[in-house]
Amino acid sequence: MSQRLDDLPPTLRDRVSQLMAHSFNCLCVGVDSVGRLVEVFGDPAGLGLELPATGEPLEGFLPVLTGLDLSEAAELSALDLGGSAVVDLHVLPGNPAWLVLIDRRSEVAASRHFQQATNETRLVNAEQRRLMEQLIDSRAELALRKQEAEDSSRKKTEFIASMAHEFRTPLTSVLGYIQLLSARVAEDSGATEQLAAVDRAARHLLSLVENNLDQARLEAGSLVIHRVDADLRRLVDDLTVILAPLAADKGLSFGAYVEDEVPQNLWLDDVRLRQVLVNLLSNAIKFTDEGNVSLNVSWRDGWLDCEVHDTGPGIPENAQARIFEAFARLEHSELKPGAGLGLNISMRLAQLMGGELALRSQPGKGSAFILHLPARLARERDRSLVHGELGAQLKRRAGTRVPVLVAEDNPDIMQLLQAFLEPAGYALIKAQTGDEAVTRAMDQRPPLAILDMNMPGLSGMQVATRLREAGFGGRLLALTATRGSEHRHAALAAGFDEFMSKPVQMPHLLSTLERLLQDG
Repeated sequence: MSQRLDDLPPTLRDRVSQLMAHSFNCLCVGVDSVGRLVEVFGDPAGLGLELPATGEPLEGFLPVLTGLDLSEAAELSALDLGGSAVVDLHVLPGNPAWLVLIDRRSEVAASRHFQQATNETRLVNAEQRRLMEQLIDSRAELALRKQEAEDSSRKKTEFIASMAHEFRTPLTSVLGYIQLLSARVAEDSGATEQLAAVDRAARHLLSLVENNLDQARLEAGSLVIHRVDADLRRLVDDLTVILAPLAADKGLSFGAYVEDEVPQNLWLDDVRLRQVLVNLLSNAIKFTDEGNVSLNVSWRDGWLDCEVHDTGPGIPENAQARIFEAFARLEHSELKPGAGLGLNISMRLAQLMGGELALRSQPGKGSAFILHLPARLARERDRSLVHGELGAQLKRRAGTRVPVLVAEDNPDIMQLLQAFLEPAGYALIKAQTGDEAVTRAMDQRPPLAILDMNMPGLSGMQVATRLREAGFGGRLLALTATRGSEHRHAALAAGFDEFMSKPVQMPHLLSTLERLLQDG
């Protein structure tokens, strides 16, 4: 058998060349009129075939020949010969008749591979589309949840601000009138003691209100630290005035000590420090039935330590971590008043101030809470802020009248301000709305204006902006129920010269007004 194409008869060779133009393998088999093998060109094994010897019938080896008329030209495509052989069969009639088998395995394999790849690509694309749709849906869901969270946080912040205003405004009236009456009845020791009791109760109420508002602000992430020049000794004196009577009512001894090395003035948030210490000392008094409660304040290398000790029942070791959780109440503590917020707020405030709150306790031997805070030296305070100088401030401007615009929509606060400002030498120009404040300020041009930030119509911020744009040159003081450095910065940017939060200490207000006049 020849395996060379050149050995084929010329007519057959041209035809086979055409048929093989796109094939890798070809087998030419010559048969006689009765189907016996005459001659073979090519390699049957290349197609996985085994042919009979020359002169033997071919039909048994190629069943496809059964019933096939070899006297007529024919083409049969993609015949599966068994095994791996797939061929195109061409019948070329003649003597002998030629059967030309063109190998199609590579084309079929390529087609199958292409189809498989196409199917896999479709599956991959479908999975990618599904994943992409899931990603788009997830991102849309995430954006929706994010927007809902932002809306919830904004509403919570607005609610907190509203509640702060609603609580602090009446407390400003209460505390302010107590100060006013204290100055007027200084000669009556009995009345002074009674007013001091009312003052303590009002400040305790303020502390409770602040705790609840601060818990909400902490959860909303809107509470900020505002550091000022703080007089630690005065702060401790205030705490003693507020808390010593509470301890005495329970038969407890109370002591507050400031070590000699503590500077007179330190740079820290005295409001938050006071709040933490009130919480700690109030808790100590509440849970101590006999013995003593004490506060010791020390300062070394820029760090302030405030230690609150008591001789109460102590806290078991397995409860010492849980005691700082919000709303945590230990066994038997349900008999004591409170919501379980004080220690949690105190710990978080300590962290916001850059420090920490630690606990040492032993059951049956009492507890010690240690507040450790950074506190650098600060400049000397204006000593006119001392409460004892209030009477002198009220008389300081006797015989003079300095016009001051007061824009305040709350009549009690307006009356309180009038009671303090007029004896101190100020003539009030009253306004109850923001629009009225703008008109009167531009008409009468007072050197001072006190603007409440939350008024009907134009807000205090809008009033300040309009006055500055119109060329008003007087000094502007913002009076607000909100706190925080961000509110202060916004007020100063709007044109205010000073910013004060309610409840206002009237001696501080009078001193601030005098300073603004001197600076102007």
